[in-house]
Amino acid sequence: MDHIREENGRLTKSELDHAEDYGIERELIGGIPHIDLWARMLNTLAIPKAWLPEVIRLNEYTIQTCLRESSTVGIVLVLAVELWAGSMGVEIIPALRKANIDRELGIFFDLHALVDTEDHIAEIDSDLISLLVNQPPENTLQELKDYMNEFQDIRLEFWNKMDEIMSKQAPASLPEPADGPLCYGPRMCEALEVAKDTEGYDHSEAFHQRILTVFRSGINAYSNAI
Repeated sequence: MDHIREENGRLTKSELDHAEDYGIERELIGGIPHIDLWARMLNTLAIPKAWLPEVIRLNEYTIQTCLRESSTVGIVLVLAVELWAGSMGVEIIPALRKANIDRELGIFFDLHALVDTEDHIAEIDSDLISLLVNQPPENTLQELKDYMNEFQDIRLEFWNKMDEIMSKQAPASLPEPADGPLCYGPRMCEALEVAKDTEGYDHSEAFHQRILTVFRSGINAYSNAI
């Protein structure tokens, strides 16, 4: 419920202060639901809301699975979304800057690059561990893995379709790229700093490893509980 409150823009003073500490002005996010931040950007830039069949399938699978399956399965799916939501800004924010998109229009990504990396991941992870260790297990470990894999496979179909469509568009002449990847907060910045020193540096791989690390912590807690 606390997460839903935040998603609807009903932020506390400490949350607004936290955002401003990282350069995200409170007047850009306070009292504005995140879905409205997203819609304002799409509408202003005349970007169509393309409801591809792959999008509809992902949306329906997520809703129906969360409604019909256990709370543990629901938290696992939410964790999968939140882990991606924070790291997407690493890829998208530099692209927005490069295309000279008004920073205020893209504030959705700046905000989520901060809160989903620094705050929500830890909160949802603790919720998952609590569900696993403080009550009789609702699902086997294999069932949780199966739901996660199915969800990720459906999402991958959507991303592959979107990439196919985007790749067919003619390249545009743009200014010099902005500095990137960008990060907000110590967790995201540390992950990028560590990854860049590895051979064949790939910052997306850094966040993939973070996902595995968080999920393994839940698995270990589950194993200890049973």
